[in-house]
Amino acid sequence: MSQLLSVELAEQTHARLQSAAATAGTSPDELAARSIEREYGRSHAAPLKSKPDAQTASERFERHFGSVELGIPTGADNDGIDANLAHAMISLTT
Repeated sequence: MSQLLSVELAEQTHARLQSAAATAGTSPDELAARSIEREYGRSHAAPLKSKPDAQTASERFERHFGSVELGIPTGADNDGIDANLAHAMISLTT
């Protein structure tokens, strides 16, 4: 079920909303509704409260970059990859 919400915007805000809606090829009403849904329609997580919270979350996330060790050569280690392929090919022929 949907609900109707009326809001009063400052003229400058409404003008920016109209401009953004025109650029997106939609109405100001639809753009505002989608923005509100995107921000408050999330049931799985509350939005981050401030820039420091966002920065902290980003830093925690980035600590995991490159932390997976597959046990086989990947990336730019061509010699290691070639050796693994040669080993696999020899295993298939014997």
